[in-house]
Amino acid sequence: MVAFLVRRAVAGILTLYVIATLCFVMTRVAPGSPFTTEKTHPEIIRAYEAYYGLDKPVLVQYGRTMWNYLRGDLGPSMFYRDKTCNDFVWSGLERSLILGALSAFLAFLLGIPLGILASAWQNRWPDHAAMSVSIVGICVPNFLMGPLLILLFTFVLGWLPSAQWPENTSWNELRKLVMPAITLAMVHVAYISRLARAGMLDVIHKDFIRTARAKGLPEWTVFLKHGFKNGVTPVVSYAGPMVAVLVTGSLVVEKVFAIPGLGQHFVTSATNRDMNLIMACVLVYSVLVILFNTLVDAAYAFIDPRVRVS
Repeated sequence: MVAFLVRRAVAGILTLYVIATLCFVMTRVAPGSPFTTEKTHPEIIRAYEAYYGLDKPVLVQYGRTMWNYLRGDLGPSMFYRDKTCNDFVWSGLERSLILGALSAFLAFLLGIPLGILASAWQNRWPDHAAMSVSIVGICVPNFLMGPLLILLFTFVLGWLPSAQWPENTSWNELRKLVMPAITLAMVHVAYISRLARAGMLDVIHKDFIRTARAKGLPEWTVFLKHGFKNGVTPVVSYAGPMVAVLVTGSLVVEKVFAIPGLGQHFVTSATNRDMNLIMACVLVYSVLVILFNTLVDAAYAFIDPRVRVS
């Protein structure tokens, strides 16, 4: 296990280096400048470029950027000139972590039971009902689901506030997270339920399941104790990238509900041509994807006894 984690760490570092290099090249090759959006004199624009080192040769800029990353410095923001990228990334990541954790919990809480329910009553009405929920989650995009929930729960029923981030931990403030979490989780509830159903249907026809039934065990004991551990492996494979996406936040959902998370910073950095903030958001997202995929691969050795990490 230790050797496996070391190999994945080395591979992850090399992957991050390649991603950082490609992102650096794309931000420099793309037309435009973070300073051309302002109606300023060309001399002032050249002064800005000199201040941020954009007047230096590209190789010099590349070397400085990589060295700063090694020191944990993501660089200054080129649009918000009184702040650094570290300020935006860490503050936005904290909010996205909270929202993503709630959404992931909701996705697993609803998706796995729906999948087990559908597999237990295959081709009967519980199966059709559970798969109908998954179809709705897949077909209705986030940019439509969010406004529909706001229309229903805010303007029609008046149960929940429409937007903004909670200012404290009181229930009146925490209610602001309900609709964003549901919007983020719905599509993943759909995928998890379908994966759980497919995995359980594959497992329940195995020999060890027939043996458990022959011993006279209750059907739910067969499903949950003997079948669940092996049938849930497709969900585990999906969980790594899913959690990374949820934690970094949804670009659309954070925009719809006015949440100042990492996703919204990513959108505004691209709009403002803030090259340093674009690279910072991409790198943080990449780190999370690599980290969660590594954890999922390592978890296979504990979930499925047939899998061994060499």
